Amino acid sequence: MENQVLSGRLDGGWPGGTLSIAGFVDFCAGMVYFSSGSQNMKTRLGTGLFILLLAVMSGGAADSCRCQDAVVDSLPPSRQCQAVFDDVQSAISSGNVALLASHFGAQIDISLRGSESGTFSANQAFYVFDDFFRTRKFGRLRFSTIGQVDASPYATGSAELMYNGTRQLVQVYVALSTAGEKHVITQLNIY
Repeated sequence: MENQVLSGRLDGGWPGGTLSIAGFVDFCAGMVYFSSGSQNMKTRLGTGLFILLLAVMSGGAADSCRCQDAVVDSLPPSRQCQAVFDDVQSAISSGNVALLASHFGAQIDISLRGSESGTFSANQAFYVFDDFFRTRKFGRLRFSTIGQVDASPYATGSAELMYNGTRQLVQVYVALSTAGEKHVITQLNIY
């Protein structure tokens, strides 16, 4: 019976495909319940900690943008976050302000090389980027890092920019926050 319980949990039986602190505590409690003797219990708990470490390192514990139980850096974002980051890459690469603005939060911090910087409403940000993209043409933006700090997903990457006949390499930083049940852009820097 012990092997059935453990293998059921190890074969992806975590609720929602994620491993939370509460899920790990349940896992350890199950191991303690089904083990007999103190040495056996220590071995099973050590095995449980090792399995948790492997799950975290392989990304098995990182199925969502929100980490409610601990501060975790560099977790892969959820599909919804990834869709926002994909749209940002596409919008900046093509100069599509409408696509970019569809993901703006109510307020967005913006810092643009050779242009505007500050905190703007979503409406104001639309016009700031419209003006910015009108005078600059981007090559393909590719995010090299997508992660998370304190339950706030972010992405960084680089792109080529043509401005006044000169080609420049720029870095892009995008941060998301949760608004209701969706993720919105709250910071966008191009420097």
